[in-house]
Parts: sequence; C-alpha cells; structure tokens
Amino acid sequence: MKEERNIDFKRHTSPPVSKMYLLKIVFYVVMLSVMLYFMFRNDSKSVKTQEKEITEIHNITVEK
Repeated sequence: MKEERNIDFKRHTSPPVSKMYLLKIVFYVVMLSVMLYFMFRNDSKSVKTQEKEITEIHNITVEK
C-alpha cells in the first residue's frame, strides 16, 4: 500500500500576534487619518483666495 502524505499547513502560517500589537496598529491608523483630515481641511481653505481687481488710471502724468 502507498503511504499517504500529510501536509502541514500550519508551517506556512504566520505566528499569532498579541493584542497590544493590534492596538498599536489601530492607533497609528487613526492618528494618520486625523492628520490627513486636518491637512486637507486646511489646504482647501487656502485655495479659496480672491484675487484683487486691478484698476488702471489713464490720462495722468506724474511730475518729478
């Protein structure tokens, strides 16, 4: 009879991580999203500047 091969799937999995590691990742993602929110919120305000209208004066001479 043939011998059946046993495949060890646990060999290819990553080791379990601690809850503290997962909390750190969640904390960093939240901080990054808050920073990006404030960065883009302030950036949109600075784009909305109004240009001053330039008026020209004709038929005027300047004396020295």
